[in-house]
Amino acid sequence: MDSILERKNHFRKFALWEETTRVPFIIWDTRDQNTKEARVIDDGVSLINIYKTLADLSGLKAPDYIDGFSLAPQMLDPSKPFKAPAICSWGRGNYTVRDKDWRYTRYYNGGEELYHHLKDSDEWTNLSANPKYAAHKKRLASYLPVKEAPMVEKGIETWSVPISADKPLTNKKKTKPASLKKN
Repeated sequence: MDSILERKNHFRKFALWEETTRVPFIIWDTRDQNTKEARVIDDGVSLINIYKTLADLSGLKAPDYIDGFSLAPQMLDPSKPFKAPAICSWGRGNYTVRDKDWRYTRYYNGGEELYHHLKDSDEWTNLSANPKYAAHKKRLASYLPVKEAPMVEKGIETWSVPISADKPLTNKKKTKPASLKKN
């Protein structure tokens, strides 16, 4: 199998492809003594769902302004459908939407990628320009944000701003992170 470095000239986590957006996501509810161990959910899940999941498992109501949804129903029955696909972002205007079978990515500059994971789990063949898959692209794109809040510049260093819809912070002096400065 080719590596992401070999095929996409990319070696870091800072992208929106399958390999770069994956993280271990493990929840163990010790109160649940009667369920099968090592239950696996094959759908993509998002870290944004942690808050509502933990609130649900704790019997608390999450505030309305919290995004995401509880994964507690899927913890009890992994075959239950999700309310929505997983969404990830990297910089403003760059988003990817992942469901069990597909990944759709839209970049701030209008670039798009669409991958069918049942046939192309390594995401080598971009299907976004193929009209045969327009319905999949439209369905996944419907989950993307319509409006974004402006970027908060306070405390952001120029080296940490990804390529995105935001203008480069050229008026700010480039500085090292505080942790790297000598006292």
